[in-house]
Amino acid sequence: MEDGGDPPPRTAGGELADAIAIEAVSPRELNSYAYWQGRQLMVAQRQLDDTGLHMRVVQAVHLPDGTRPVNVSIYRRVLEH
Repeated sequence: MEDGGDPPPRTAGGELADAIAIEAVSPRELNSYAYWQGRQLMVAQRQLDDTGLHMRVVQAVHLPDGTRPVNVSIYRRVLEH
């Protein structure tokens, strides 16, 4: 700290978020949200396909400049015998 004072309190999300919420939308879909001072900053949506072998993850973040980049990933479950 430059002024020699105490550091800000740490939160569960560190300096990125002070609150996190999880929502089970359905047996195959789970959403999570990150907030800072009551404002939603991030959302992640996870959805399994009907077979349970593929999961789609969509992550979005609200940036200070007003933009909202989104990342989409597809994961494939590999069964090893």
